[in-house]
Amino acid sequence: MFDIAKIAKKIKETRIAKNMTQGDLADLMGVSYQAVSNWERGNSMPDISKLEDLCGFLGISVGELLGIENKGTAAVEKVIENKEDLSFDEIAEVAPIMPPKVLKEKTENAKKKTENFSFSSLSEIAEFLDADYLSEVIHEALSTADEALKSLDGLFNIVEYLPDEAIREAIENADEKGLDSVADCIEDIDDENIDLFAEKCLKMNRFDLILRTAEFLPDETLEKIAEYCSANEKLPELFGIAEFLPDEAYTAILKNAEAKDLSALFGFIDYFDDDSAVLFAEKCLEFDNSEIIIESADSLPDEAFDKIVDDWLSKGKFNELSHIYKYLEQHQLKKIAKAFLEKGKSENLSEVSEYL
Repeated sequence: MFDIAKIAKKIKETRIAKNMTQGDLADLMGVSYQAVSNWERGNSMPDISKLEDLCGFLGISVGELLGIENKGTAAVEKVIENKEDLSFDEIAEVAPIMPPKVLKEKTENAKKKTENFSFSSLSEIAEFLDADYLSEVIHEALSTADEALKSLDGLFNIVEYLPDEAIREAIENADEKGLDSVADCIEDIDDENIDLFAEKCLKMNRFDLILRTAEFLPDETLEKIAEYCSANEKLPELFGIAEFLPDEAYTAILKNAEAKDLSALFGFIDYFDDDSAVLFAEKCLEFDNSEIIIESADSLPDEAFDKIVDDWLSKGKFNELSHIYKYLEQHQLKKIAKAFLEKGKSENLSEVSEYL
């Protein structure tokens, strides 16, 4: 890259040596004096199309202005002479001062002459390229028969400059390695494309990437992942992202839960809100799984115990009730005591009375 401070100093010193004001140089160059002022303060550089004229008016060579030892100088001279194509490395050196149309032209030529083109090739120049053109490059690259491009190598370096539709096309065409590349830049991707990424991860059995990016996934995407795991008997896969799942995800899972799912769902009990905990208890009652209710009792809310007490009293599960006395409120314990009294269960009544 060019040393802008040195170039600014060179312009100012040479202009003064030529006994010209900023206005004089501006008139010769066909620019405003503010432009010349910005050049001399290092706030900007003259674009490459003006360098030859600027150096002519100042009586110096392009090499003297930019620094003969600077490798970008040779690239600038190639552009001015328009005789040779530039490599991507050379384009990166001069991109900040190259007019957009010239930059696009040089990029196209470099792309055509690069045998192993990858998105990494654009990493140093993407910020200077038009977004629509970048989209064209992505589309053209992914439309070729080159499977290597589906790894999306270097996407991380340019994703912030890509429009959403280009990112979407990249994800749609990504192979397994490409999904790793997407995961690397997940923070810079919009929600719709994150959703597409997660969908591909599930289809390609890359739950490791779901785990890796979970904190950046929107709630709607997490809900879909939870529903997928529930429908495909993969609930244990969700343990790694349990802390990120929204309440709605747990509600959806529980509503569709079957008896075989209860043991796995027990592992999420500490992440349930009260509504989900009540729904979990209802599912355990529906499938007559008293053991899991007892195991999870210290995590259940009062509303769940209201349902449990009513259910177990109606089914005569007095022994099971004894295991949850310490978690019950007084009104629940009194209901149980009254039922035992009415049924003549003196032994059970004596036991529950210790908690009243």
